[in-house]
Amino acid sequence: MDSLVPILNSIPSELIVVDTVGEKNSDGSLAVAKEYTKNIVNFPWCNDFALARNAGLEKAKGEWFLFLDDDEWFHDVVDIIHFFQSGEYKKFNSATYKIHDYRSKGEHYSVGRLSRMVKLEKNTKFCGVVHEYLTPMYLPCKDLESFIYHYGYVFDTEEKAKKHTERNLSLLLPEFEKNPQDMRLRLQVIQEYMCLKEDEARAAEQLKEIKNEDVEGYLQANNNLYKFYQKGLYKRRDF
Repeated sequence: MDSLVPILNSIPSELIVVDTVGEKNSDGSLAVAKEYTKNIVNFPWCNDFALARNAGLEKAKGEWFLFLDDDEWFHDVVDIIHFFQSGEYKKFNSATYKIHDYRSKGEHYSVGRLSRMVKLEKNTKFCGVVHEYLTPMYLPCKDLESFIYHYGYVFDTEEKAKKHTERNLSLLLPEFEKNPQDMRLRLQVIQEYMCLKEDEARAAEQLKEIKNEDVEGYLQANNNLYKFYQKGLYKRRDF
């Protein structure tokens, strides 16, 4: 949380932390959070990430809203601070920042953009039981150069990685069955299947259902999924 302190010290702002495990089951994270803020929202986990984030969003009092996960931190926030101190934020309704996404220990990572900053509206909310996202995201949108480190997909063992992916699929698949035409859900399912080597055939089946013209426009708004989609097509050039 140290990476957020410059924002708190430079811009009129508040830090809201959503705790889904409770003090008895905490690994120490809750105690750390209390050192930085009194705005702790206790939310019993219910297998829905969007509902948990909305519990925190409902407490937000500011004009803008920014979020990040507990396995991420900013390298620096200079550009974010300048965005608000300069008054430039008044020209925009949303903003993105970069992510350095690590999938293994070491120096190798991929770079993407995250749509995680919005001017709050009455209808602003999180959607998605997993891989949740803010909606609506209104234009114009400012691309900021501040970036975060993300190590949430670096695991000590293959078993832990598999367990994480299976957890995501257990949340995604019921939603996908109810909404099979939802492009976001389809691509997220493909992404999870690709993470399980034994399920690459299932990923291939889903890729066959996608035509280039159906997905290109949508994916421009999600750099990480776009790169994943391209990777899938490259491996299966007959699609």
